[in-house]
Amino acid sequence: MHCVPKILIYIYILSYNTFAQNILYEELYQHCPQHWIKFQESCYRFIKSPIKERQDAKRNCEAYQSDLITINSLEEHGFILYQLLWQDPQHRKWYTGVKYQNGNWINEGDNTQLINMDNAFLPEPPDSFDKDYLIYSYNNNLQRWGLEKVTGKEKLLYICEAPISNLYNLIDDDRTYQYGIEIDNPNEIPRGPYFIKQPTDKVFDMSTRKISNDVSLSCLAGGYPTPTYEWFKEDYENDKLIATKIDPLNNIRYTVSGGTLIIYEPDQTEDRGSYHCKATNKFGTIISESVELSFGYILEFNLKRSEERGDQNWGKAVYCDPPQHYPGVKYYWARDYFPNFVEEDKRVFVSNDGALYFSALEMIDRGNYSCNVQSVASDTGRNGPFFPLRVDPHSSFQQLKFPNNFPKAFPEAPIAEEEVRLECIAFGYPVPSYNWTRRGAPLPRGAYTTSYNRVLIIPKIHVDDQGEYICRVYNDRLSIENSVTLTIQAAPNFTIPLVDKHMDNRGELTWTCEAFGIPDVTYSWFRNGEILNMETLSSEDKDRYSIQDNVLSIKNLDPERDQAMYQCRAKNQLKTRYSSAQLRILSLKPSFKKRPMEPETYAAEKGNITIICNPEAAPRPKFVWKKDGNVIGSGGRRRILETGNLIISPVSRDDEGTYICTATNQYGNDETRGRLIVLRGPQFMEKLPQQITTAVMQNQTLRCIGEIDEMLDVAYIWKHNGLRIRDEDLINNPRLNINGEELNIINATFAEAGEYECIIKSAVSEISSKTIVTIEGPPGPPGGVQVKNIVKTSTTLRWTDGAFNGKPITMYSISARTNWNHTWFIIIENITAIEVDRYNGRKEAYLENVLNPYTTYEFRVSAFNELGYSLPSSPSPQYSTSPDKPMKVPFNIGGGGGKIGDLTITWNPLPPSEQNGPGIYYKVFWRRKYHETEFQSLSLKNYGNVGRSVVPIQQQYYYTEYEVKVQAVNALGSGPISNAVTIFSAEDMPQVAPQQVVAQSYNSTSLKVSWKPIEETREKIRGKLIGHRIKYWKENNREENAVYYLSRTRRPWALVVGLQPDTYYYVKVMAYNSAGEGPESERYLERTYRKAPQKPPSSVNVYGVNPSTVRVVWRYVQPSLEEEPLIGYKIRVWELDQDMSTANDTIIPGGSKLEADITNLSPGKAYHLRVLAFSKGGDGRMSSPTHTFQMGDAAAFRSSAANKILNAALGISLLLLLMLRFVSRKLRSTQVFNKTLKLSIKQTRNLNLLEYQSKELLRDCGVSVQNFAIVDDLNKANSALQNLHANEYVIKAQVLAGGRGKGWFDNGFKGGVHLTKDRKAVIDVVKNMLGHRLFTKQTSEDGILVQKIMIAESVNIARETYICILMDRQYNGPVLIASPAGGMDIETVAEKNPELIKTIPLDIYYGIDDEIAKDVSIFLGFMDPTVQQKAIYELKNLWKLFVDIDALQVEINPLVETTDNQVIAVDAKISFDDNAQFRQQDLFALENNDTKDPREADALRFDLNYIGMDGNIGCLVNGAGLAMATMDIIKLNGGSPANFLDVGGSVKENQVYQAFRILSEDPKVKVILVNVFGGIVNCATIAKGIIAASHNLQLKIPLVIRLEGTNVTEAKKLLAESNLSIITANDLDEAAKKAVTFVKT
Repeated sequence: MHCVPKILIYIYILSYNTFAQNILYEELYQHCPQHWIKFQESCYRFIKSPIKERQDAKRNCEAYQSDLITINSLEEHGFILYQLLWQDPQHRKWYTGVKYQNGNWINEGDNTQLINMDNAFLPEPPDSFDKDYLIYSYNNNLQRWGLEKVTGKEKLLYICEAPISNLYNLIDDDRTYQYGIEIDNPNEIPRGPYFIKQPTDKVFDMSTRKISNDVSLSCLAGGYPTPTYEWFKEDYENDKLIATKIDPLNNIRYTVSGGTLIIYEPDQTEDRGSYHCKATNKFGTIISESVELSFGYILEFNLKRSEERGDQNWGKAVYCDPPQHYPGVKYYWARDYFPNFVEEDKRVFVSNDGALYFSALEMIDRGNYSCNVQSVASDTGRNGPFFPLRVDPHSSFQQLKFPNNFPKAFPEAPIAEEEVRLECIAFGYPVPSYNWTRRGAPLPRGAYTTSYNRVLIIPKIHVDDQGEYICRVYNDRLSIENSVTLTIQAAPNFTIPLVDKHMDNRGELTWTCEAFGIPDVTYSWFRNGEILNMETLSSEDKDRYSIQDNVLSIKNLDPERDQAMYQCRAKNQLKTRYSSAQLRILSLKPSFKKRPMEPETYAAEKGNITIICNPEAAPRPKFVWKKDGNVIGSGGRRRILETGNLIISPVSRDDEGTYICTATNQYGNDETRGRLIVLRGPQFMEKLPQQITTAVMQNQTLRCIGEIDEMLDVAYIWKHNGLRIRDEDLINNPRLNINGEELNIINATFAEAGEYECIIKSAVSEISSKTIVTIEGPPGPPGGVQVKNIVKTSTTLRWTDGAFNGKPITMYSISARTNWNHTWFIIIENITAIEVDRYNGRKEAYLENVLNPYTTYEFRVSAFNELGYSLPSSPSPQYSTSPDKPMKVPFNIGGGGGKIGDLTITWNPLPPSEQNGPGIYYKVFWRRKYHETEFQSLSLKNYGNVGRSVVPIQQQYYYTEYEVKVQAVNALGSGPISNAVTIFSAEDMPQVAPQQVVAQSYNSTSLKVSWKPIEETREKIRGKLIGHRIKYWKENNREENAVYYLSRTRRPWALVVGLQPDTYYYVKVMAYNSAGEGPESERYLERTYRKAPQKPPSSVNVYGVNPSTVRVVWRYVQPSLEEEPLIGYKIRVWELDQDMSTANDTIIPGGSKLEADITNLSPGKAYHLRVLAFSKGGDGRMSSPTHTFQMGDAAAFRSSAANKILNAALGISLLLLLMLRFVSRKLRSTQVFNKTLKLSIKQTRNLNLLEYQSKELLRDCGVSVQNFAIVDDLNKANSALQNLHANEYVIKAQVLAGGRGKGWFDNGFKGGVHLTKDRKAVIDVVKNMLGHRLFTKQTSEDGILVQKIMIAESVNIARETYICILMDRQYNGPVLIASPAGGMDIETVAEKNPELIKTIPLDIYYGIDDEIAKDVSIFLGFMDPTVQQKAIYELKNLWKLFVDIDALQVEINPLVETTDNQVIAVDAKISFDDNAQFRQQDLFALENNDTKDPREADALRFDLNYIGMDGNIGCLVNGAGLAMATMDIIKLNGGSPANFLDVGGSVKENQVYQAFRILSEDPKVKVILVNVFGGIVNCATIAKGIIAASHNLQLKIPLVIRLEGTNVTEAKKLLAESNLSIITANDLDEAAKKAVTFVKT
């Protein structure tokens, strides 16, 4: 048991000591100090502060023990260029150590000559005399760095260089505050003060004195012991800054608490100024940054302000005129009352300058305005006076113009890290739009526009963001632009802060700091809060101290004089900043207590090993090494470094042994020891090849195999481009697969290209092998797209190629988008490019005559090689082409119309992309065709980009052909003139009136007016005849009250409609054209016919004759004296799915028999039918309601009354009996015609089963359904969920209503169907559903109470199919219908894709056998043998279900195949045979009546057929047909039935009683009509039931009774003897009239 921990410890030791084996002498000894960059054998430092003239720069480099850079090779030059690319994005200038001497360029540092560097020089400016020094500079035109000549007097940045060996003493060691101190608590380690929080500027709001009359300044410092604080106020005395200590003992207004200074009752005169704090402990003192205490105020507005006025459609600036204030304020404008602030829109803008700007005034801008200000330092504000703004109408509008030197920057002199707001506003109409760009560069990262693009916000501006920002303003008429230049300043920011130093006694210190700032910073040094000045230092210190700007050197360090807190101060005109550090001077005896040698160190044979010997000691000790007790020296394979470490390279077996390191200095010595164990390291048996080339989407295997010491474990580590490939990387990138020594690249992409390294690692050493994998494919996207030069229609583009990806780039494609069209389009393809810079590979191409003038472009470049095109590059910055005169003519030139004397010319204005410049307008030309040779012209300069012009001509040239042309013109010149187009001048009114006007009566409301056609000549019509205007009025009315009818045709007749019957009208006719109407004709008098038949035919009945013929019978319509005599009847028939406009009329002449046969109807189709009478007065009213019938079964049709009760069928004898049971049921069936699915009407019973009940039926018969559980008690939800196991769950409310998913509950919860993957969320959903009422579009206003919830496992569906078994009359038995297109409407599939429907008649005795099941399974697409067997099993179980439950139809849609190869019925519809109820009592007992009308459910219990309606006359009738006829008669007499109630043929007395009870409980029923025609029914039974109900229910509702048939005499006698108040009737019509009369009275 103890061996496992030992092995773990052994592995840990091996792993820990691996670090030592990878450190070589060169790695430890030959590296550069911090902030220096190594190249070859030198270190380089890019000094960014302070800027210096060349000689001063050289001295500063010497302070770093270095010199200005020497350039000895092209490689070194390339290294410098690379560093400058990323170190200096601002492209500043840098001094080098190269000087012109004796006709040559010489490196001053080593007197070597600059050779082979001609191409590195930038082009010389003309004034290149007396420039003897070289700098690195960036040329914007060439877009590259290079060497430039200067005089050396310029203050620039500079680059220092020194050999690595010279800077060895600058390398920081690993000493910290714990060095030499044995204190475990890190909070108690002695340390000098350091600031945690610097004080900040404060503004004291003098208006808040009554609330708070004090102000505080705070600083916070760390350190141990805890620092103490002092505060100082800074004042100038004799131009010298003096800091005066604040002593709370001398002034009770001041309190210093910790680092906080509190000033009570601040006084502006005495307390305003600068302050700083000092923090002190025993190790020294540091000074904080200075902060400003100022006093804020806002005076009052001048309350007298005059009105402002402006012109409509002209711009306006309303200035705030704020009161005096300090510091700044925010501006708010109010309108009419405060705080009804002005809302900005495209026209209205509130600027940071305080003004309210209107781009173009409108009348809605009139009102009273007030400017309000609030201090930025507090909540204090002032409200300005309200003053009126008047808007005067103006006949013209303002062209675009920038007001008040816009665009502007806020603040005007931005400082780095501040938010900068660039504002742009322009006056002009139409209201302009805005666009911001930056010249020569993209907008800064993170910049965004707001306020309708008027404002550009740069959240935290950087120095790189300075430059020229252009605001372009444009509308439909003009485009202008202006710019604002940002020059960014920067407060000092330490890029190299001071770091604490822990130095040897009598050692030497070089301390540097560096800060960036614009303007450049100056440096000062402080010791314990006092400035270090070489002039004021003691003579003893002057020899030891050296201060050169930001470099402080101290020699011969003295703990008594030099141990202190030091600060480097960087200062420019914006800010003063300090960087603090502590100097500790140490004298320590060597000690290995904290850093002993490892007890065991493991090395690989023939490898390298470094044994660490690193004690705490000051000064640095001398080291002696012993092996196995014998002193060893430095030499051969062994090196002893000055740091004390022992390096052995290479390691052999002889080096095993015990090593002792002894460290000694003047304060004593100490030693440490450990054992070196040498093992055999790993070796390669198979390395990676140097280079591998493959192609995109190919596979590649990389393999490296090694052997290792049997005692050691080995690990294979793979790297890609220097980064280790981790397990999570393999999960995220399935293209890589690692199996020990093998790495497989699967379907390679460019992302998998690069360097791969295989590392074989053991506990003692590691070896590696590398290869470069090149993946060939289309090139990578180019980058750095820039416009070198752009003119009107051409441009020069430059870019850098992306990755070649193995094949050379042969050509390019250029795409662009513009400010007019924001989608990318290709402007040129298959072009080549030239290389313009061999250093950076920049490519250039000239695109000639492919651009439009006056357009802002962005460009993208795609590269092509033989393997395809690359993705496009990132867009270039935006560039604009210069304007030019228009190049295109306006199009769609036309015209005509207007008033006489006008020539109207129209055209489509040029879109902005084709205007080519500002100031677009048009010039029009015209001449009379065939008569004039010279064109007249008119300039439309004042109208802008219009598309219409009206020029005056002589009125005699009405409706005359003119040739017109249009020319576009802008501020730079005229474009081409269009071709001539012929148009007509304006027309004159017609000069002649229509003749021989005659009016004839057309029907009771129309007259047909005709006249002799007018001769259409220019002289008579004076234009183009459009139509005629008919004037008409009643004979007894005045003509000035006439009505006009417009006939927009040239035919010589018109029908005037909307007239009154049997009325005389006068009519007149006029011709008209576009100019107006001509003279009136003579009037004509005519009478309209009397009314059309006002009564519809009644008692319309339809009988089937054969499958294509029906017979229609109706009653005669008697016309009144106000109606024209009947001509005959029309039988109007149209298909069920069409509207009445498609109807065919069958005409039956008057005097004929009142019946007709309608033939040639299509078997199987359904039709609507109505009958109407007609006369000369027109068509009469149609019979109502519409009759609907179905062809194909002469006994089946539907009446309108049946439609009112759920479309139940009404027909002859057999159908009447069927109605008894099915009137309230939904109608549905399916019939197959010629193997194509069709629909016909068949009655079925819907048991109203809940969804889960249907699923249970399926499951009980072996049909697979998704697992589910039912929850009817919230406490059972968790237990129900435990039985389900899925990644996703479906929760469904179990109610009989459609639209559950979009429903809502009475508690506000939405949706009756939910899908979730969270098991906890299932419980929450159940809580929100169970016991609450669900409302959907199909529920009543009260909703449905949810009593059960189904939770089901979600199914991952791979494929959906359709299966159905139904009873079909055509086949006289069951039919199986199948389709592989499941999950959709099967009727639609049958119509559009009948080949996807398979129909198989089934033998009722044999059903679905194996052969049929397999055939159907294959047709449904279940091809997998396992899945096919499951499908066969499901089909056979489906047949078992169909037979067992006496179903008429079982439909599964969809029957799905899941992703895990299961076959599941997801949704089912089942129809039951009502006649089987006697043997399916358990099944019918499942019926849910929650959604039924309670009265219907009540009636069903007593075998009564009841359907509630909206009327007030209760009906009790025997027989469905008679019941519907009774309702028709009630409606015919103006009443409204309250119900349908059929008591049936074998009615009992109790049933009559229950019927009366149900009717009497309906509050809407005002009278009960009993209509019994006794054949099977015994009228005496009805009478007895009436009497019993009246007595037992104490009926107060009047009864109207009509009885006929069996035992009617006895019935009437019983009723007479009952002394009941009963109203009797002899026939149905009389009974209906009495019931209706009673209700109305």
